[in-house]
This record gives sequence, C-alpha cells and structure tokens, in this order.
Amino acid sequence: MDSPPIGSNAQELIYIQTSTFDLTMKGKPCHPKAEMLGRPGQSCFSVWSNEPFAFYSWASQETIDNPLSPGRHDIPIVPLFFEHQDIEMILEKKKEIELTFYHESPLFQNKITPVGRSGKILSGVINFGCEVGFSNLIFKVDGLEVLSITLEVFPSKIDYRNDYLAILRDVNDEIHNLAYDFLKRTYLWSGLRDEYGNSQTEFYSIFKTIFQRFLQSTDVVLRAPYHVLQQNMEIVPPHRAKQITNATLRYMEKHQQSSHFQNGHFIPQKVLSVRKQMRFDTFENRMVKHMLLSVIRRLEQLRVQSRDRGETLLNQLSGMITQLRRRVDHSFLREVGNLHTSNALSLVFHAAPGYRELYKYYLMLFKGIALTGDLFRISMKDLAVLYEYWCFIKLGSLLREKHELIQQDLLRVDHNGLFVTIKKGRRAQIRFRNKKNGEIYTLAYNPRYAAIPLQRPDNVLCLEKRQSDVQYQYIFDAKYRINPALEGTGYYSQYGHPGPEEDDINAMHRYRDAIVAEQDAQMWRNLFGAYVLFPYNNEELYRNHRMYKSIEKANIGGLPFLPGTTGMVREMIDGLITISPKSVLDTAILPGGIEECWQEIDFNIKDVLVGALRGPEQLDVCLRYGFYHIPYKRLNKERIGVRFIALYQSKELFRDSAGISYFGEIIKWEVIPRNQITELPSVSDELYIKYTVREWVKRDKPIQPKEYGVRSHLYTNYKIFERAEQIPELCIRSATEYRLYLELKRITNQVSMKVNRDQVQNFAIEDGRIWLEEGNLIIAKSGHIKMISVQDFKKRPGAAVRSICETG
Repeated sequence: MDSPPIGSNAQELIYIQTSTFDLTMKGKPCHPKAEMLGRPGQSCFSVWSNEPFAFYSWASQETIDNPLSPGRHDIPIVPLFFEHQDIEMILEKKKEIELTFYHESPLFQNKITPVGRSGKILSGVINFGCEVGFSNLIFKVDGLEVLSITLEVFPSKIDYRNDYLAILRDVNDEIHNLAYDFLKRTYLWSGLRDEYGNSQTEFYSIFKTIFQRFLQSTDVVLRAPYHVLQQNMEIVPPHRAKQITNATLRYMEKHQQSSHFQNGHFIPQKVLSVRKQMRFDTFENRMVKHMLLSVIRRLEQLRVQSRDRGETLLNQLSGMITQLRRRVDHSFLREVGNLHTSNALSLVFHAAPGYRELYKYYLMLFKGIALTGDLFRISMKDLAVLYEYWCFIKLGSLLREKHELIQQDLLRVDHNGLFVTIKKGRRAQIRFRNKKNGEIYTLAYNPRYAAIPLQRPDNVLCLEKRQSDVQYQYIFDAKYRINPALEGTGYYSQYGHPGPEEDDINAMHRYRDAIVAEQDAQMWRNLFGAYVLFPYNNEELYRNHRMYKSIEKANIGGLPFLPGTTGMVREMIDGLITISPKSVLDTAILPGGIEECWQEIDFNIKDVLVGALRGPEQLDVCLRYGFYHIPYKRLNKERIGVRFIALYQSKELFRDSAGISYFGEIIKWEVIPRNQITELPSVSDELYIKYTVREWVKRDKPIQPKEYGVRSHLYTNYKIFERAEQIPELCIRSATEYRLYLELKRITNQVSMKVNRDQVQNFAIEDGRIWLEEGNLIIAKSGHIKMISVQDFKKRPGAAVRSICETG
C-alpha cells in the first residue's frame, strides 16, 4: 500500500464512528527519522466494538462506507504511530453517557479529560516515549467496555521487523549461554552436559532435568487457578435484580420514562443489575498458557531437528509434548486468550503456589528477558534501555567469541529462581582471558568514576597488557539516537550522511578529560579512547563520515552498532587488543611539550654487558665474591665503562638453568693481569678487565636462550634488558625493530629472530619472514611478498599487523 505524502502538521490519522461517540486520533503520519532511514511496510491495527462502527484511516484516504459488524476486525494500514510522537485523541459524545478512557499504563489513564463547559468533548495527548510494540486503548460507556483498539508503535531509528526482534533474540541467546554456564557449575545442576553453542541441546538438557517438577507446578496451577470476579451489567425486571448499586440508580435517573407511578411511588419496569462471574482469562493465566505453549513449540522444533538421532529421543520428546498439550487442551487454559502484551510482573508469580515455581523453571529454560528479576521489564519495550542493555551484552558476546570467559556477575539466584542483575545505574562486569597470552580483559557496565562531577559511562573495556602495569580503558557508550542528516540541516551540510549526534560525541570528549586515576600522589589518564555506539545499519556509507575518521585522529568518534551491523565494532575491539602498550601511547593525544620530557629507549646507549660463563664453578665464584672478569682484548675499548653486568649461562653447560638469571650494577672496574684475580687462580698474565658489582640481583624470570645464545659477550640497552624474555631481544638495535617485535608477539607466541653478529636480520612467524629494508617492512609469506612503509606502520600499527596476518 503506497503512502500519501507526509505533511509537517498534525493530520487526522484515524476516525471511528459509533452510535454513542466518535473517536478522532490526530498526529504526524510519520517520524522524519523513520522516513529518512527507511519506513517499515505495514502495521497491525485491530478494532473491537460491541456495535457496528464506521472507520477511516489516513493511510487509505477513504472512509469505509458500509459499517463494520460488531466484533474484532484486523485492518491493514501503513505505520502511523512512532516512538516519541504526540497523538491527540478527541472523543465527541452523541448522548448523555459516562465516557471513559483506559490504558494499562497509569501515565495515560488521566490524559483524556473533558474540554469546554458542555462536557461533550474529551481531549488529550498521549506519547509512548521509547516504548514500542502493541498497545491497547480501551473505551468504556457507563462502565462497560464498548470499543478496544490495538495499535502498533514503531521505532524511528531501527528496523522494527528485523533489528528490534534481533536485539531481543541476541539478549535472549547471550543470557541463555551465561545462564547455562552458571547453572551447570552449581551442585544442583552438576549433571548437565556442556554443549557450548548448541542452544537446543542445552534447552533439552535443562528441561529433562526439571521436567517432572515443571509438570507438578503446572498441575498445582490447574487445580487451584488464579481468578477474578468480573462484574457484568444487564437490564432485568426489578424482581430479578439481586443488588442495587450506584450504576443502578444512575440508570433509573436517566430512564424515568420506563417507570410508572403507583401508590405514590415510581415503580421501574427495568433496572440495571450487576452480576458477578468468576473469570479465569487473566494476565497471569494467559502467561501460564504462553509458557506452556512456548515449551511445546521449542520441543517440537527439537523433535524436527532430531529425526536422525534415534527413536528413543523422538519418543521422549513426543511424550513430553503430549503431556503438556493435554494440560493446555483439557483444562480451563483452553478458554484463556493468548498473551498479546506484557504487563509489569504480577505478585502472583512471586507468591502463589504453582505459579511461583512454574515461572522459575520458565526462566531457567528460556533465560528470557529476566533482567533485574523482572521478566517484563524489557517486554514493555523501552527501546533506549533495551538498546543500552543489548550493547553491553553484545560487546561481551564479541569478546567471548575469541577469549575465555572467567568471571561474570550478571546472574544470581534467590528464592524466586535465576535472575539477571543488569540494571541501569548498577555496575556489572564480565572478565575474559586471552587464550594466547593470558591477558585479562574486563567489560564493565555503568562503572562509577569519582570525577567532579561524577562520571558514569555505559560500557568500559579495560585491557591489561603484558609488560605494562597500566590498565588501558576504552568507553563504548550506547546512545539510542541518530541524526538522519535531513537535507537543509546544518548536520547534512557538514557531514552529508546519518550519524551520531554532535552532543553525544562531545560527551566522549568530556569523559576522556574528566576520568583520571591517582597513583603515587600523581594523576594519570588511563582512558585512551571513547566511542558512541548508535543504531545505524550502513557501515560502508558511514566509513566516509567525519565522526568515524575522527577515531584515527583523536580516538573519539561514533560506531554503528545493530544486529547484523557489528563489523566496525568488532574491528575496533580486535585492534585495541592486538596493539602493544607502546602503540597505544603512540596513538594517544599528548599535551604539548611532552616530547621534551618523553624518555624513549635510546638504542645508541649500550650500558649492559652480557658475559658468558665457562661453567658452574665460575658462576659460584662470581656470585660469592661479587665480580666478573673477561679478557681485555675481546672488548670494545669505547664501551668498557658500562653500568651493568649480566651473566649468561649456556644450555650446554647449565642445561635447565640456562639463560640470564643474575645481573648487577658496576661500582668499579680495573685492567689487571689474569694471575692477580686470586678468587679464581690462574698462572696467565694476559690482561683482563675485572668488574666489581654492588650486589648480584636475580631476575624474577630468566631471559631464555631460545634459538640464539651468547658465545662470548654482547652489549645491550638496560631498558631492553629489563623487559626482555628471550636472548635474541637483546640484539634489537632500533625503535622500529622493537616496535615490530612487540606487535608480532601480540598476535602469536611463535616469533623467532635470525641474528647475525648480534644484529637482527629478520623476524619469522609461522611460514613467513619480515625484515626492514630502506624504510619499509618487507613481508614474505607463502610465496607472496608485500611491502608496508615504516611510516604507515607507526601510524596504523593495528592495520599493518592485520595486513601481515592476511598476507599469503
């Protein structure tokens, strides 16, 4: 159905005419952002009336001439109702009636009020805010429901049919994986099998364990169901009226013509009577039916997928389905309606026998949207909060794809069952371990920073990197906002395409400036980047957006993030994890003049002499008397005055204790004949240098020989010596070599170096080699050769490393 052109002013969207009143709904027929980002195709609009009615829709621009019959009618229309849009409702009474409007939300119940002195017109404005989905509007005449409308509220920033449902599914699936992992670790569920990633198998494993208890809880509900007493109004002769109410009196006042005068009294011929009837069609029982049918559908899906897994399993599944189906079809649940909308969780599910247990088992099975212990918190579809929750859970899911989950505090158990504790304003976190190098990564939700004023971003990724004591923090702030870049606006002229709001980007700058940490009475900034996550699904178009390019310049910008649109966020997280601490600092924005104080490794300074030992006896003497000696003729005369001595123990002579374990600071050196070194007697008169150390210090971890050792001696830099893990690292002679080595170590532990005359010739990873030549990195891998300039490598180390991995 094509949509008429959209105007800027409110228009008549819906008009319904009945015999007692007319209803007009006015508003803008589309949200400008929804129109720019892609309008959904068709909406569900349902009307129930107890009498014939006429209907008009803005979408069709025509009135249904023949009145529709009493009952429910599903009328296809284009989407007319959107989040954050005002809807004006006008009710015009045709008779002297008591006309009231009802909505399940208390915020709406007093919105429609009389206008003018006659009282014949009622008017008001309702706005659904961030809540989307189905909503019921009910109209009553003299206390009786006469008209009910079910309309569909659409989001303006995401695809309702795809993205919204996918967000719910993502939340559901990820919480399910966490819940299953949590349950199988407790003593009660220790028998459950670990079938990671197979949600159907996980569902069946849990359900098979709790099946009998699930049936028992269902039977308790069927034996003593929750019910309400419903008051039905009917017109009867006076002798059949069992109770006189205010409604009865109002009816008699308005219908005096049906009374006659007898013996000085008015005797009515008919009165309004109230008849009470037990009613089981309540939200609670609809929810019970929904839970049972959901389990049945899941079992039927599993049965279809398990056709080739043997008759035993199929018979078990069929038996379970039969028992559950019998309880739905042969009980009061057969007359109970379906669950269309979800209210706030009833106290019945907290206290009533059967309902309480059934609800607990349902949570265990479906993990569902039980955030903060309230199954329907998200079901009422506050999209801003839902998107914020989804961003945190999806970020955790992306991390869990490559790294080991070691701790999470999203789940807890209390007397009502299993609950997800994530809640806006409350901190939660998930911790991961890098499977390759053991680094710890923490994803925190709503962490609190004691800045002035208090700062509380949505999601913070904290990375702990090897060879660094700094915690590298990055903000991923969820903002359910997007600027559609409408033509004629300043945003369009500056950026050209939809993207994050400018004030959201400004908030990221504020975070980076405000969030600092104190260490040793000094303030440090550990926040290195901040990114706005916003709902947009065109990643390729957005790559040309200035707010994406600003990430490379200032490490602040926006990233589109929706189900199916996670590529840019995934690239960002992988890049942040891959780069070394050195590269993080190189890409950080530093205060002016900091370079004058920056202490880089000066590779021209060789202040450590690594000397080889001839055997365990020499090691024992050197440690006991605090010295080391070496022939004078072997040393470079310009480097005699080094600051430190390190002792190298070869594999041939020391075997398991090979490497560099001891070093010391030199306090004196002298050139003397060998026979004057009495600690280790010799008759030779060859000149030796004797270095005396202040004390020998043993390293926490020895520097391992790996594929290269020390034949006589070598010189290195003390800062390199402090950080080295293997002997070949001591041969690195430039900052570029060192940077390249650090980056390669982050992607694989199998990095080796070919060393010739104490100089690195090339680096080897798996089946490839990398070396420096005339200002370029040369990569030779699997018969392919690629060249990357050193300048590009320093500017974009993450992209360069990915290119190295992809070569070949």
